[in-house]
Amino acid sequence: MASQLEVFFTCVRLVREWWPPMSVANDRFPQIKVLDPSKYSIFLERSNTGLNLVPHITTEHYSPQRRYQFLIPSENELIFVLSGPQTPHVHQFDNATNNIHNITVRWGSDPSGLVVIGSLAVNKLVRLPLTPLNDGWMAVSVPLIPKTKAAIPDAITTGAAHAGKYAIEVHTLLRDFDASGQNVIIETRLEHFSAGRIAFTGWWLKERTRIKTGAVGYGGCDRQVLAKQACAAKCWMMTAREVMLHSKWAQALVSAGICRIHLMGFETNNPLHDDFEGVGPHWHLALTRLNNNENVWSCLHPVPHLYFNSSGLHDVTGKIGFKQPQLSAAEAAPEHTRSEGGIDILEGFATFLRADGGMDILPLVVLESEEAQGQYLHVRNQWAKWHPNRVFQLCGNRNNQGTLFGLQSDAKTGSVMLRSVISGRYVTGSSTFGLAGQKWSVLSLQVTPTEASLWNIVQEADPASGKVRTRLTCCDPTISKSKSSGLHVRKTWKELIQNNKKEEVFMLHKDNDCSLGSFWKIHARCPEMQPLLFNSYSIKHAISSSPQSDWFALSIELNGVFHRQVEVQDNSEDGILICKQFAMSDDKLRIIAPPSYIHFDPLTGERK
Repeated sequence: MASQLEVFFTCVRLVREWWPPMSVANDRFPQIKVLDPSKYSIFLERSNTGLNLVPHITTEHYSPQRRYQFLIPSENELIFVLSGPQTPHVHQFDNATNNIHNITVRWGSDPSGLVVIGSLAVNKLVRLPLTPLNDGWMAVSVPLIPKTKAAIPDAITTGAAHAGKYAIEVHTLLRDFDASGQNVIIETRLEHFSAGRIAFTGWWLKERTRIKTGAVGYGGCDRQVLAKQACAAKCWMMTAREVMLHSKWAQALVSAGICRIHLMGFETNNPLHDDFEGVGPHWHLALTRLNNNENVWSCLHPVPHLYFNSSGLHDVTGKIGFKQPQLSAAEAAPEHTRSEGGIDILEGFATFLRADGGMDILPLVVLESEEAQGQYLHVRNQWAKWHPNRVFQLCGNRNNQGTLFGLQSDAKTGSVMLRSVISGRYVTGSSTFGLAGQKWSVLSLQVTPTEASLWNIVQEADPASGKVRTRLTCCDPTISKSKSSGLHVRKTWKELIQNNKKEEVFMLHKDNDCSLGSFWKIHARCPEMQPLLFNSYSIKHAISSSPQSDWFALSIELNGVFHRQVEVQDNSEDGILICKQFAMSDDKLRIIAPPSYIHFDPLTGERK
């Protein structure tokens, strides 16, 4: 290769859209030839001695024993990497007719159904024009563009990369905009599943998956189950999208200049993106910063991975992914959790996995004491190691995880529940307060909510100033019958903290008490969400209205009451996704709008 030329690398996919009868054994092995070996090469593998570049791909190159093989075959695709000088006038490839051919391809003697997929830029995949030659060979011009951040990671050298990998990222992008139509508030990336694109056993590239699965990757999964999980991922994304739009939280986060919602699925057809990681199918509810376009989160794991069981619901067994909320911090293994109980804290809201495989999505709040201004209700970071009645205290850091609570509204009672994000458990009043002289022992954390986990938010005017203040009163009748159900901060809170009695600052006080200790300020974690606090959502598995088995359905509860049902049918092979929404009318489930049809190229994901 000429040393004066700057070399670029790009991924290419050779696809057989349909399978002709195999007349000879070699029909199963696709072939590639570069037309100018002085400029172009096929990147075969990376070793400790350097790059292995070859001018042609023949049957002897198909060797899964190579540890870092960049030639990756499947039933109807071959992923390969072409290296060479930058292609001039890349924009011309939209009408690619006048570009010089740089490779020829062949897959058996019958060229019908052959397609070559290249990329022009991020999220810009194209079917490259093919010129018939002879004996099944087709000539093609593959564009080579400068290396960008979306590159093939170097399996040997940490942080190094080799080539643009856009061509193998087959997904369709949906964007929701704010009222101005200028700002994206939700970006949904629908990854497309195809059984024929799953890499053969032995060809998985990334080391973690190679070790955990014996280089099997998704090839070891039941394909019918994978298809169901891929459909489920899209349904989870479309359902979460409906929640973010209905709640107006997505709009608020963008208006605040913080982030947008980013919804993603999983890739079965891209071994260069280690989406398997030895675990398996999943989806993502994540955020993207507006100032630098980077993913952000307030949890221990980067972009939240929400793993599926075989039914397309979240796996909460702890065997994969993370533990269910019922498990304490002491029982939850760090590699399986991002915060305790499978909770993701996402700026203005948090997601809590349910034991049934569903999800609760709650706005985040902090509770500031009017008596102790600048001090917030707080659950100790090491809550699992303390007696249940000693886990609460005041804290001056409103950004501490122990100070954050999910606000879960209950339309049936008009009350709310407070769910600790550090534990996944419910703030619950204690009917045994005052026993053994411990009048401060008024709160505990409970796995399962009870009546004592329900709190009334009572707003009343201060007789002296006329200022509207808020009190929290426990709904447990065994507590409220005493007329002392209001959560109260003692006037001596400073002295108690100084004397290392932090947990003794609370008590329950009479409901008609007008002292500042009985009042609280409820602040949204994201101030722009303050008017949007009293809507909370639960997503659960539902039975599809369709008699066809290839639909996946989820229901949305708004404040504990049925709100919507979302159903998705995914046909990635034909390039169509159908999404329906239903509401309840006259005690019957009725479709509320014409179904959404998303048409796309099944090989590129490009919208049609």
